[in-house]
Amino acid sequence: DTAENTTNDTDGTNDTDGTNDTDEATQEDTPSEDGWDACDTAAEAQVLSLPSSESEAGQLVIIPEEGDTYILNKDASNDGWFILEVSEWMCDIELYTQAGVTLTIEDSPNYDLGVISEPVSECEDSDVFKNSWTFHGWGSYVVHVQAENQTDLWLGSIMVFNK
Repeated sequence: DTAENTTNDTDGTNDTDGTNDTDEATQEDTPSEDGWDACDTAAEAQVLSLPSSESEAGQLVIIPEEGDTYILNKDASNDGWFILEVSEWMCDIELYTQAGVTLTIEDSPNYDLGVISEPVSECEDSDVFKNSWTFHGWGSYVVHVQAENQTDLWLGSIMVFNK
């Protein structure tokens, strides 16, 4: 699977060795030809615990690939944090959420901001919002999740290759 729960703090090193070569064909974000659909918030999802502080973010690592869905559990009164592991150069990472969820990635010169909480018109019935970033290099990024008074957060992720 593409998410890991780990008890080790991230040490800032990059373990990518380049052996996970990927077909550079462009992937569509919603809906996908390979079956993943950002609008399908009822699809089977991996349930994960969302760390409640930035210092604990390394306990949850999410690695976007061809389309994955998660339910992130958190305490209603706390924010959440996780590590976004970008494993490829020159790709877009798209994270999908539902209403009331804000995602923020630490500032870095290694990405360009795409869209923030943009409603996905194809997902009118699901109330899905798209967040996207174009990454120029691989690496690990701390993601801050804000969702006041929510405990089970739906998150969809996909990596889209730039031509």
